[in-house]
Amino acid sequence: MSLAKGDEFTTGGADETQASASSSPEVAGDDAHQQFASKYGEFLSSDFDAVSYAQRIGGAEAGDGITQLMATLASRADSLESLLKHTIMRSHAELLEQVTGVRAVDSALGQIEEQVREIRACMHGLRSKVRVPYEQARAYTRQAANLQAATACVRATAKFMQLARRLRAQTPDGGGADFALAALTLQDIDRVAGGLRGVRVVDGAMADVAARRARTLAEAERLVGGGMRRAHAGDVAAGLLIQSNAGALPAAVAATVRRCTVEWAAHVAGRLDPRAMQAAAAQSAAGLAAELWGRVEALADGLAARGAEVRLLERVLARRRDASFLDAAVAQLGDRPLAFWWGTAVAALAAELDAACAESSAVRHAVVSGYARLVQLLLPRLEPLLSPRLGGVVSVGGAVSAGGAVPVSARAAPVSALMPHVRCGDPGPAVLWDRLLARYEAEYVKRAAARIADAVGRCFPPPPPPGLLDAQEAWAGLRPGGDAVDLTAGGPPPRSLVAGVVRSIATELEMAKSDTRLGAAVAQAAAAAVASFAAASDARLAGAAAGSASAAGSPLLPGLVNAAEALRAGLAALSDSEYAGRSDPPGSSVTAIVRDVLGGCERDLLALIGRQTALLLDAADKPILQAIAASADVSGDHALFEAPMQWLQTQVLEPLESDCCRPLVLAMVDRYLGLYAHVVCLTFPLTEDARLSLTAEATQFEFACSQLVAASATKTGALPGPKLADVGRSYRALRMVRPLLFTDLDELQSIVEGTHQQQEWKDLPVVDLVDHVVCRVATEAGSDASFLPFSLLGWSKRQWIEELASGSENTEVKQALLMSLERLSASGITVMITPAITLASTEIIVRELRAIPENLTPLYLNCSPVQCTDSSPNTIICPNIDLIQIVINTQFFNGPFGCIISLVPISPMNQIMPEMSIEIEVR
Repeated sequence: MSLAKGDEFTTGGADETQASASSSPEVAGDDAHQQFASKYGEFLSSDFDAVSYAQRIGGAEAGDGITQLMATLASRADSLESLLKHTIMRSHAELLEQVTGVRAVDSALGQIEEQVREIRACMHGLRSKVRVPYEQARAYTRQAANLQAATACVRATAKFMQLARRLRAQTPDGGGADFALAALTLQDIDRVAGGLRGVRVVDGAMADVAARRARTLAEAERLVGGGMRRAHAGDVAAGLLIQSNAGALPAAVAATVRRCTVEWAAHVAGRLDPRAMQAAAAQSAAGLAAELWGRVEALADGLAARGAEVRLLERVLARRRDASFLDAAVAQLGDRPLAFWWGTAVAALAAELDAACAESSAVRHAVVSGYARLVQLLLPRLEPLLSPRLGGVVSVGGAVSAGGAVPVSARAAPVSALMPHVRCGDPGPAVLWDRLLARYEAEYVKRAAARIADAVGRCFPPPPPPGLLDAQEAWAGLRPGGDAVDLTAGGPPPRSLVAGVVRSIATELEMAKSDTRLGAAVAQAAAAAVASFAAASDARLAGAAAGSASAAGSPLLPGLVNAAEALRAGLAALSDSEYAGRSDPPGSSVTAIVRDVLGGCERDLLALIGRQTALLLDAADKPILQAIAASADVSGDHALFEAPMQWLQTQVLEPLESDCCRPLVLAMVDRYLGLYAHVVCLTFPLTEDARLSLTAEATQFEFACSQLVAASATKTGALPGPKLADVGRSYRALRMVRPLLFTDLDELQSIVEGTHQQQEWKDLPVVDLVDHVVCRVATEAGSDASFLPFSLLGWSKRQWIEELASGSENTEVKQALLMSLERLSASGITVMITPAITLASTEIIVRELRAIPENLTPLYLNCSPVQCTDSSPNTIICPNIDLIQIVINTQFFNGPFGCIISLVPISPMNQIMPEMSIEIEVR
């Protein structure tokens, strides 16, 4: 140790001594303990070595430092002693209390130890009294258990021997065995012999028991198999009873069903081998088809027979009072026995048929072409298997599909009209279609649709490519059947080809009527073919209309309409003769499905006929209207409208076979008569010869119109023939034109004023009356055409007539009529007729309003309130005839009502114009 270190140590020791001497008991406390622990901790260690300590803090070279160290240690010892005394003095009272407590505890512990010694002595005595009897009782119990086990083994052995003797008695070697009781005995033997392994008597008898067990189970299997083949439910029930008594029912039933499945798959394999069938058919296509269908029929019979066997097995299982029989079989197979077998059997047949079709195209063609025959071979034979109501396939597991491929709306429909109990949504038909028939049905429907579409395509053949002169000549010449038609421009299809379309549809539907799904699919294909027929007809019609401004002289349009009508009539006759006998709900049978589809085709064809007829008549209507209007400029020229009217009669109406043209023709003739009346009343100069000529022309025109109306009569005779009088007011107006030409001016005064006694004059329009009056007065006055109304407007006579025929409320026309009369009067020409009307007025009054309750809210015109006069509460003034709109508020009515509103124009002088009244019926 160095001097510096010794000085530091000495100084520290002096300070510590001084601090110890000056410390008071209050200051020492916990701090003193902490200081003590920090300064003297080294000396408190259990492995403290004084020699090592001394060697560590001192050395021979220290010299006088050792003396200082000794002094320091002595000082520390004094400090420690003082600290110890202080601690003892401070804790003296506490130590005394603790010593007292220790003495009390020591006394209590002494008492406890004495009691424990006594308890131990008691326990030792008690143990000696209990342990010996317990050990003796345990020994006796072990002996009793061994004796009981030996007794049970002896009893079980005796029971086994007794059961073995009973089994030999129940199954004697000479016959007369009761295998049902023997099965119960075998089950009892299995329960007894379980713990007797190793017993020589038992082991020796087990060989005989095993032999009789095999005999019993073989008899049960024989009864089940033989009963299934002979359809003898009693034998099947006896065999199942033996298996149930033996405890082997689930496994035995599952093995039987699987064996039937394997046997059917082995039976089907190779039966449709194309090479074998071709060899049997002597390489003939017809012989191959006959051989194929013969083998398919045999397979269908075999499928029905094997299915009947499994069906009998399931029905016997289900008839047992104990439902666990069928449940146990379902647990083994995953589904009911018939459903399990049906899925695998149909899959095996489908695999064989698919393999044959894949190997031979001739076989595939025969199967697809005769798909309807395939369905007819399978469905009637398999009806007992397909209908759950007849004990057929009922699936409770996942082996058979639930008919997911069938639309929900069609699942309740019968598969065939011959099998009302078999529904499309049943699991049996579902798996038959999904695994066997679906692919061939789709291909058959595709081919059937192609055959129908081919029949439609023959009606509208495309032109041959350029360069094929022979084909072009054949296409433009005679078609099959001898119908000469100009096809260069794409003529209409002849009746024979349209009848071929109907025959094709009828044939395909007849082949498919045995199957609801197939019938529905073929009916949809027929509907698509009819739609393509309509589209082709519309396309050819549009091409013909675009190719010529006038259809005169072309048989195209009537031929197209007649072709559509022939197709519609053929489909209607087919529906009425084949599918109208039963009133099944929609979608419930193939008859109802086909009837609905054919009805939709008829409606589509009627719409097509209506469109084409309207286009045809419109093409003929325009030239006639133009000719009638043009005849006003060329007086006495009948050829202008005679030729187009004759073409309409002979080339359109007479060849047309549609019954929908009658209302259209009546509307057309109505326009012709009205326009011709305008022409006659505007004839100028109106001389005596002109009036005679107009009378003859009007008669001829009336006869021509009557021929048009007569030609529009229905070709079927279902409705009475129309007459020209059916046209209505325009016909009555033309009838009054002839007497009007020879009526004097005095009588015209009363006719125009509406006071004439003969009511037929009211059918003549007021405009025509005024035109005739102006022409009469100007002709008698020797005036020129400048007084005529159309001249005042700078129009031609044809423009004036076309404006009147348009039916628009043109104020200029009314003003021109008034100006014409005024100019005649101003020029000194005496006008015997005072105009009683002002045609420039646009006011109307409701003069008649019947069957309206008194509490009716006011009428509204143009969504604006109408002011009613006090004297006539039913009179309504409308400011604008062009914008009239009447809305009746019916919120006060509790029941139905009706009214007739007559709108009668009036002049500012309150003069009524009844001939221009308009009646509106409101309900």
